[in-house]
Amino acid sequence: MDHQNDARAVDPARSAARAQWEAQLAADEAELLRAEEWHAISRRLDRCHAAQRAGDNSTYLRDRVARLEALQACLLGSVESLAA
Repeated sequence: MDHQNDARAVDPARSAARAQWEAQLAADEAELLRAEEWHAISRRLDRCHAAQRAGDNSTYLRDRVARLEALQACLLGSVESLAA
């Protein structure tokens, strides 16, 4: 029976290394998701700016640009910009 208990024993160093690996994996995934979100917002902003250059001065478009710029500011770390 002791053999079964030995097989279930957890090596603390291995457990810590796995936890560190999982934390790094989560951080890498979060960075990738932020980059993907940044690019998606940038594409939408580029289309909005092109519409503005073409003469669209609607309130809707100005509000949309402001919202997208606030989202980008949030991705840069300025969460307060979302309150505006």
